[in-house]
Amino acid sequence: MPHLGTTAVLAVLPAAEPLLELAAAVDERVVRPGVPAHAALLYPWLPADRAGGAELD
Repeated sequence: MPHLGTTAVLAVLPAAEPLLELAAAVDERVVRPGVPAHAALLYPWLPADRAGGAELD
């Protein structure tokens, strides 16, 4: 489970959004509101207070 204050590197997968909708229809707890369909490439990455402009470019 994610911890508050951590970051991740994600590959967003818009074509997978319909799968999230199907999963939410079965059990809404398995889909986090506001988080797009994605593959996590690196988690955890940096503490949130260390992720800034250079890391996000």
